[in-house]
Formats: sequence, structure tokens, C-alpha cells
Amino acid sequence: MATNHVSAYSSVVYCTVGYVLLLPWLFATSGPFTASSLYFFIAALVGLTSHLGTWFLFASLQNGAKAFVAIPLTAFYPLLTILLENYFSQRA
Repeated sequence: MATNHVSAYSSVVYCTVGYVLLLPWLFATSGPFTASSLYFFIAALVGLTSHLGTWFLFASLQNGAKAFVAIPLTAFYPLLTILLENYFSQRA
């Protein structure tokens, strides 16, 4: 419904603002961060790809994709994660 009233770009910006507004609460309720910079880089990469996927979803809905098709297709990412994990664990 969001893309019926605003652009895909605006939808992603609003979602990002919602996530960012939760950061102070997250930092206040969690312990000190002791992770290496590699983990922060990976977390940033995950966030970037997640928002890119969200943008693609909203853009497809804005361009006329049916929600009953587009949304279940985006829900397949856990399956892709499992397949990639199995692939890389066998190669290691």
C-alpha cells in the first residue's frame, strides 16, 4: 500500500528512518560492543543489501507487480541463504 501513495525511493527512505530511530534504544539497552571492524563491515553490507532488496520490492510494486507474487518471491531469501551456506561449507 505504501507504493500507492509515495515512490519506491521514499518508501525505502522512510523504512531507513524507522530503523535509525531505533538505534539509540538499541545502544542504550545493549552492552558494550567488542566486535572487530570486520563484523561492523559485514553488518553494514547486510544492511545495504537488505535495503537494496527492499527498494527492488517497492519499485516492482510501484511498477505494477502483484503483491501476491512479489512478496512471496522476496520471502525466498532464507532458502537462498541455506543453499549458499551448504555450498560454501562443503567447499571448506
